[in-house]
Amino acid sequence: AMLADLLWSERFWFPDNVTWNDLFADTDFESPSNGPRFAPRPRHLCAAVAFGAVIHLARRFIEHSALEPLGRRLGVAGMSASATPAPPANATLEALYRSAKRRPDSSAMLAAASQLDWPVRRVERWFRQRRNSEKSSTLRKFVESAWFIVYYCVALTCGAAVLLQQPYFWNTRLCWLGWPYLHVTWPVRCYYIGQLGFYLASLYSIFHDVKRKDFFEMLVHHLVTVWLVAFSWCVNFVRIGALVLLLHDMVDPPLHLAKCLGYANKRPACDCVFFVFYIGWFVTRLLLFPIWLIRSASMESWAELGPFGAYWAFNGCLCVLLVLHVVWFYFISRIAWQAVTHGQLQRDTRSESEMSADEGCGAQGDHSGKNEKKDR
Repeated sequence: AMLADLLWSERFWFPDNVTWNDLFADTDFESPSNGPRFAPRPRHLCAAVAFGAVIHLARRFIEHSALEPLGRRLGVAGMSASATPAPPANATLEALYRSAKRRPDSSAMLAAASQLDWPVRRVERWFRQRRNSEKSSTLRKFVESAWFIVYYCVALTCGAAVLLQQPYFWNTRLCWLGWPYLHVTWPVRCYYIGQLGFYLASLYSIFHDVKRKDFFEMLVHHLVTVWLVAFSWCVNFVRIGALVLLLHDMVDPPLHLAKCLGYANKRPACDCVFFVFYIGWFVTRLLLFPIWLIRSASMESWAELGPFGAYWAFNGCLCVLLVLHVVWFYFISRIAWQAVTHGQLQRDTRSESEMSADEGCGAQGDHSGKNEKKDR
């Protein structure tokens, strides 16, 4: 009971003189048809789980029926061409492989060789084969990125069609004026719950997709996004939340298109799309996001509502997203700098991270390749 009281504390969620009853009250305020105002409720979030399941199944169907054949038609290498079979099972070496983060030092290898009565070269070969067995095929990466192109293009089109018609797109103060008595139109509801379903599906699939070095950052990003969308739905911050989703979707299609072109060895086109993505990232996520949306969520909401617990939580999560954008922009800038100094896009220093090496355009060999040469 104490936990429930804390979780639904009106002192945290709302400013003074606002309660859950106010949020869920039936009223005509700002209802476009003089009908009952639609008030988001926590139970509506169950629909997002259903949306997520449908999106996940749709992804698997589209990948196998359309995107994988497309990749093969474009000459992208498949699993059979790039995957290495795992070495014979060995509990001792497997435990060392996990504890040493895939690359034990020479003393650990020597100790393992002595324990197993193996030659050191055999132990080194086992670890090399074990690392190679975990590499993802180029085709798998292509299919994964192609799916994101499909989804983000659909989401961006639907979001623009829905939100460009809303007055608060052009005047963000309307996201707060009259809160919590704000009507949520049917198209905005579908867009918002659908986006939450997608991020729930992504939160599940991130553990099964291609493993990248920025896995932790991506996991934090998905967790923060799911929390933000669900939280903003419950307290009817849907207007500002929908604008945040739309803005973030703008640069995802060129990002994944550049990856796919890199996998298909279309280097000039990949370079061009990458720089479109680079400029788009800077403009949308480092300029518009803080100047347009974080400013509205922090300053305009303060002017209209004043500070309260949910205000700090919501803006804190937006700031976490901004920090992640800055970190990723640093890595993206390193790729762009390599492109300027070497004449084409080089290996991303994050290896299999967001615009990674073999995914990046004009990859000239990756870090893992260099490590394998050392192994040899």
